[in-house]
Amino acid sequence: MDDTNDDNRPTIDNEVSKLIAQKESTSHAIESEAANKLNEWKDSTTDAIESEATKLIAFRESTTDSMKNEIALKESTTDEIKSKTTNKLIQLKESATDAIESDETTRLIPSKESSINDTIENNADTKLNEWRETKQNHYWVVSGHNLSHSTSPIFRHISGKGTRTLTCRRPSRSGRDTREPERTLCNEKRSSGSKEVRANYADDLKLEWNDLANIMLSDACFLLELLICASKELNQKLKSRLEPSGPGGHVGKKEEVLVDLLKLQNQMPLFILHKLSDQIFFEVVPVETLALNLFGYFPETSFKCFTPDILSQHFLELVNAYISDDGEEGA
Repeated sequence: MDDTNDDNRPTIDNEVSKLIAQKESTSHAIESEAANKLNEWKDSTTDAIESEATKLIAFRESTTDSMKNEIALKESTTDEIKSKTTNKLIQLKESATDAIESDETTRLIPSKESSINDTIENNADTKLNEWRETKQNHYWVVSGHNLSHSTSPIFRHISGKGTRTLTCRRPSRSGRDTREPERTLCNEKRSSGSKEVRANYADDLKLEWNDLANIMLSDACFLLELLICASKELNQKLKSRLEPSGPGGHVGKKEEVLVDLLKLQNQMPLFILHKLSDQIFFEVVPVETLALNLFGYFPETSFKCFTPDILSQHFLELVNAYISDDGEEGA
């Protein structure tokens, strides 16, 4: 039995060797195939990654170009808008300058531009001297209807409210009638002389004294209210009892109102404003100084009572006197 096993051992060993060799061969084949597959996968994956990376780079470049184009378009649009805005502002400034230079009345309103201001002063002085020399009588003419029938719709709308607004600033004094200020003013105006008022007019006014006095009272109250509203100090000192207060402060800031105040047909004798302020407030109100402040010639922070070299009968002559006096000092 043992001999038989010994005879079969070489055969078994040979078979085992074959199996081992076959196993090793199979393992090498599997490893080789696995290595090949892995390399193929790596190559394909690398190609895919490189392809995606290329696409991403191309997308970024195209996006960057698009953004650059959009930025360039925005800059171009901004430059165009700036250019149009600048041109529009220049046109508006030129048209405004032309309008100021062409309007003889507006020439009496001070301008913020120094060159325009010089033109205003020179032309205002020349024009007023021409009026004095060629139309001396007309120079003193004041429209019989005055500011109540001014060309400005603002005047036509609110000038009649000046009496009530102004008299509500009237201080309380013992022995004075302050409960009905309009009635008190009417009595005071009727006691004034007709000759002194009519002397300021070249033409014979076809008005009864009572009608003329009513017009003068209404317009004078309106003008005095404007002057007070333009002064912070006086507006606070003579504080109105009306709630809300009158429209004088708002109206006095409108350029068309200031222009109307300097039109020849709208001039009011200044002595009427002086008398009216004395009768209402029982104190001296610097009418000339307040008027120059209203027109922008005399800032309130620095003004003192201004007395021109010539007697100023109305706003137009007052402004000319101030311009002439200021020009002589500057020279």
